[in-house]
Amino acid sequence: MNTLNDDCQLLIIKHLDFYDQLSLFDATNGGEPANRLNSNVRYIWQHRPCFDLDDGQFMSTDKSKSPTLMDNFLSIISPTVQTLSLYYFTFESLKRFAPYKFPKVTTLEYSLNTDEAKCNGDLFINLVVELFPALTSFKPCGVVKWVHLKNWMNLRELDLSECWPLDDDGCELEIEIAELKMLEELTTVHHCYDNISSALMRLTKFRKFTYFLYQKNDGFPVGCRIKDIVKLSFNDSIHMIHPRTFKHLINLRQLSILDNSMLGNKDLTSSELINNLKDIPQLDRLDLINVQIWGLETELWKTVACCPYLKILNISSMQLEENFFHRSRRPMKRVLDKRSIPLTLHCHGTGGYEHLIRSNFKHPKLEVSFEPLEFNYIENNFVEIHFLPLQIATEEENSP
Repeated sequence: MNTLNDDCQLLIIKHLDFYDQLSLFDATNGGEPANRLNSNVRYIWQHRPCFDLDDGQFMSTDKSKSPTLMDNFLSIISPTVQTLSLYYFTFESLKRFAPYKFPKVTTLEYSLNTDEAKCNGDLFINLVVELFPALTSFKPCGVVKWVHLKNWMNLRELDLSECWPLDDDGCELEIEIAELKMLEELTTVHHCYDNISSALMRLTKFRKFTYFLYQKNDGFPVGCRIKDIVKLSFNDSIHMIHPRTFKHLINLRQLSILDNSMLGNKDLTSSELINNLKDIPQLDRLDLINVQIWGLETELWKTVACCPYLKILNISSMQLEENFFHRSRRPMKRVLDKRSIPLTLHCHGTGGYEHLIRSNFKHPKLEVSFEPLEFNYIENNFVEIHFLPLQIATEEENSP
């Protein structure tokens, strides 16, 4: 290694596992010629924006190597690191960070085990606030205190889906949320999201709300901002929203339905989907992911007929069997002939009958692609709502 130039050394170091880099740093922490290799490890760390640290490996490495190894590591990364993920950390481990400043850490995720959360949860959170004052993205896994949210007034992304509060007070959360003027995205499973929705909907930059749907609902907890919804995603949860809600989604442009359960979304039928789509004719993209909703091709074209402005129909992991295809092209032709704009049908992971898709789905207003579309997956039983930011929605509403 010592005979290699710096570029070669840096390339090799980049491909090492992080804990192998630690071992290399520890082994070369001495005089010439080893210190050139040590300096290159240091350089890699200083220019690496993200670190994932597991407490078990973190502490075992600390005990097995030089007593100053982790202190050296933290002193090197502290001025430049931007994103940290701390897995199953304890308060004792986090205290090792205390001598250093982390002014550029804007994204933090941490997890605590249950015992640690009970014993030292409050101390852990207090130290997190002290160590990382510049957060814009925060995901606590374990305990949290709502009152501490006000320490991060520049928060843009807040994920509360894997935490539980020490101060379980919906009113307190509403007060703290209302102060986060820069907040753009919130994810939560907490039962009090109905209490915080009014505060959320007043935030001018707020644009994405993801939440766990734990019971059947007449609508979405968004108040008058239902008209600002431009994209909706459901994972095995659309059947929990009352059908009459869809007629209020006057600006919805993308609807994504996916199912990660083993049931293939038996709770949603083709006729129910069509009834929902009739209320949102302005839709221009429909994603059906792992949803076995069509037994026959005619159901596909009935669905398309409900959406005259649909530009993209994305079906992925939906098995289209040989008997799916209609013997006549008339149902397809009848629907597509009436369209004023072309439709792109994306078929990915639809089974072994790609040749039948190619041979049957031919029309001047239809383009077929077998390339997967980028898609943001959400957890089971979650709903993800995308809004126009309030400021933009207001400007559009007031425009002549």
